[in-house]
Amino acid sequence: MSAETAHTHPSPNDCSLYFSPQSSFNSSSLRVPQSRYQELEVALDSSSATINQLNENIESLKQQKKQVEHQLEEEKKANNDIHKAQTEQLETINILTLEKADLKTTLYHTKRAARHFEEESKDLAGRLQSSLQRIQELERALSAVCTQQREEDRNSENKRALQLEQQIKELQEKKLSEVNEMVTSAPSNKGWEAGTSLWGREV
Repeated sequence: MSAETAHTHPSPNDCSLYFSPQSSFNSSSLRVPQSRYQELEVALDSSSATINQLNENIESLKQQKKQVEHQLEEEKKANNDIHKAQTEQLETINILTLEKADLKTTLYHTKRAARHFEEESKDLAGRLQSSLQRIQELERALSAVCTQQREEDRNSENKRALQLEQQIKELQEKKLSEVNEMVTSAPSNKGWEAGTSLWGREV
């Protein structure tokens, strides 16, 4: 209770309200404290109501304080979770950044290897095309050689056949000539033999 309230509403325990050094114990002087006592009762009731209201306000403030403290604790926990999540995100970002750099390097080397392979493929394709053309040329040349060889073989066989036929013909002619000679010489030999016989008998 403030000083002004204490001055306006004195405590009911203050005996000076009822008796003063100059007061006397007559009936007129006793009626004055009765009025002051009623005022004090009203003031006390008002103070009690105020105190009750203040107590209620204090309790409400305590509850609000608890709620605020709980909310602050939850926010602190949430902030810790957010900080932890942000830290994890930063770590993840760093890892992904490193992986991205590695992938860029790998992609660069892969592209270089692909270009080199493409160039080699083109070169091999050109060589393969040249080889196929060369094979076709060799096949045509081989076919021509084989055809020519077959022609030469046929001509050689025909020539050998003609030579053999000629040799057979010559042998046949030679044998026929020998037979003819034998046939033409056979009568003269028989006549000589007959004359000898005759002469023999005459002798």
